[in-house]
Amino acid sequence: MRYILTILLTPFIFAAEWSATNYNEFGIGIDHVRFDDSSESANTFLLQGKFELSKQFHLVAGASHTNFDAYRVELKSQAGYLGLGVDQTLSQRSSVYARLIINHVDGKIESRNYEVTTNETDLVANLGLRTSITKHFELFTGLSFIDSETSGHLGFEFQIREGWGIQLVATKGDDSNGAALGLVKRF
Repeated sequence: MRYILTILLTPFIFAAEWSATNYNEFGIGIDHVRFDDSSESANTFLLQGKFELSKQFHLVAGASHTNFDAYRVELKSQAGYLGLGVDQTLSQRSSVYARLIINHVDGKIESRNYEVTTNETDLVANLGLRTSITKHFELFTGLSFIDSETSGHLGFEFQIREGWGIQLVATKGDDSNGAALGLVKRF
């Protein structure tokens, strides 16, 4: 079950980073998570969006697909989420955000002898901080909470051209760590 909870936190890595200021955005990314007590890992493909409702409030939405193979068992999951967030500017270069997100996952666990399907809906809370170091370079950090699991991340974004950025993120969960790479378009 802890593997599934860790995988459930994965979609919120990019969602947590892509929203420190007021704008709409769309992003894609890939995340690789390794579990601390084994050599097992999971890969997730992510699609994310943030949509401004007002100066302080926004919607976030996204979808992900995860593949995880371990001990002759394969887990495939598709997840979707929708949430409401609030941004608060701290200075001209920094802001914080908080979000409540409803996440739904359809999963399928298969081995040679059996097949199990699972459907879970969870409430996720995100908190984060983002600061601009230069015109083209930003740092961000945050926490995600789901059930009894906590995941933290630290990352940076380099803006490659007007409205486009590349993000690299390190993640640490209760019993996992990972890295994510994403491309974001703001409009």
